[in-house]
Amino acid sequence: MRFHWLAGLGVCLAAGLAQAQNAGVALSEKSAYFTYGTLVGGQSFGRNEMNFGFLYNTNETYILHAGLEVRDEAGTRVPGLEVGVGGRFNLAGQGGTEVFAFALGGEMRYRLPQAERFALAGEFYYAPDIVTFLDARSYSTWALQAEYEILPQARIHAGYRRFEARTVGGRYVDLDKGVRVGVEVEF
Repeated sequence: MRFHWLAGLGVCLAAGLAQAQNAGVALSEKSAYFTYGTLVGGQSFGRNEMNFGFLYNTNETYILHAGLEVRDEAGTRVPGLEVGVGGRFNLAGQGGTEVFAFALGGEMRYRLPQAERFALAGEFYYAPDIVTFLDARSYSTWALQAEYEILPQARIHAGYRRFEARTVGGRYVDLDKGVRVGVEVEF
């Protein structure tokens, strides 16, 4: 378990080398999920965001991820829709099952036009067998959440998140799943 804490601390320290842009925490009864993102490079169209995450729970599960994503408004036809696509390196473990995977996916966030402080968001990342290693054949994570902007730089959210792996033996393992509440701040 000490390795998991050190690995999580290492991810946070590596993220601290760049200029911070956002940080978040989401909690459930049995797990805590910390995220950190920062803009990298300079683009005149869209944003490149490097993101990091660390989850641990009472089942001694740990999940670390580091990724790069391109984000921007989807266009003028759907005002308020922000989309991001990219990839993440994931390292996870639970009870002797270890997973290392490169997952592709994306995120969407839609600010409701009639109530701009409210938004609906979702994400999905998937790694097939060809890019999943150690004790797993595939890895996926998905989440849906509702958000409310309490300040221009702070949002609270509630939603459902699931991390899952298919092992070499074909068994599906829920690394973590459930309802959680959280906060995200931008600075």
